[in-house]
Amino acid sequence: MNNITKLFLTAVVVISFSGCATAMLGGKSGTRFEASVQKVYDASLATLEAENMPVIRKTISANNAQIDSEYPNGSSLHIYIRETSPSYTQTSIRVGSVGDDYRAYDLMKKIEDRVK
Repeated sequence: MNNITKLFLTAVVVISFSGCATAMLGGKSGTRFEASVQKVYDASLATLEAENMPVIRKTISANNAQIDSEYPNGSSLHIYIRETSPSYTQTSIRVGSVGDDYRAYDLMKKIEDRVK
């Protein structure tokens, strides 16, 4: 097992014990938070504001939410938030049409810091 794989697996274990888990697949980062849709939605909006990213569209209901934004280079950003139980929320981020793993993961970590 190479060092990057070991580092990634260690990070997953540490994050799992903190009440959330993050995964990256094809430019889409997904995390399960122990938080309400409203709390994750508010943390996502605050993160976008802190990053000086415009909110193009935002919707929220009792069970789900979506926020659309855009990077300065024109890459689209979509944040999807869905309640999986009264105590847990599944959140995913998609960057661009083909995905950008680094940007999706980086933004998810910043949202996670605000949810805690």
